[in-house]
Amino acid sequence: MQTKKPTYEELEHQIANLKRQNELVCLNATLQIKEKDRHVTALMIANEQLKKSVKKLKKMANQLPGMVYQFNATTEGYFSMPYCSDNISELFKLSPEQVRDDATALFALIHADDYEAVLASLLQSKQNLTTWLCQFRVCFDKNAVRWFQSYAIPQTEPDGSTLWSGFITDITEQKWTENTLRENQSLLNSLIDSTPSSIFALDLEHRFTWLNNAMAQFYGLSKDEILGKTLHDVFPPDIADQLMAINSHIMTTGESFCIEEVLTSKRQ
Repeated sequence: MQTKKPTYEELEHQIANLKRQNELVCLNATLQIKEKDRHVTALMIANEQLKKSVKKLKKMANQLPGMVYQFNATTEGYFSMPYCSDNISELFKLSPEQVRDDATALFALIHADDYEAVLASLLQSKQNLTTWLCQFRVCFDKNAVRWFQSYAIPQTEPDGSTLWSGFITDITEQKWTENTLRENQSLLNSLIDSTPSSIFALDLEHRFTWLNNAMAQFYGLSKDEILGKTLHDVFPPDIADQLMAINSHIMTTGESFCIEEVLTSKRQ
């Protein structure tokens, strides 16, 4: 069976169709390439923006007066710090690389008397998914002990581990101030307790909030028997009313008020 040869016009038509198909294929390929280029460009721009944001956040974290960190505890009990700001070198004399996969070096610095309390507070935070707020001491040597406070919020990761995100700051100066205030208050209390004059303090409801030994001894009561009581609980009504009026005047005006009077308690 002989095949009919196409005419010149038919061949010309077939060639034109092939050209159009080829042009469509080329156009489609060009569009796909351009779309991929746009996608790649968008990814590159997003990646650059992400790098700039990360760099900016790191810079901000390093300028804070403390250390921003993420702390991870696995289900097997291994600790690591996937992220911490560069301030770790200033606070703990360690580098981020030294604790990234294993935080043993950091835990080794915790004061022996605080170590168990730190672990217990971490475990409680992990079990209850509650904020971890802990104060502890760090020892670099016998003569270099610093106080730190950590604040972090935990979350459970898909692998079952717990990840805390938080902040650690040096509170040594604050602790020294608190200790100084306590020592000064203790000294002041000792001095006031040693005076033979009765000295006491009242709140806005005229309840005893503080008194010295002379005050308690004068009325033959213990401090616990007077603290929290009102003037009417301790003094006869007429004297209590007079002292309440004086106390209200002092609290309202801020002026001092001096009287000389013989006071008696209800027991007298």
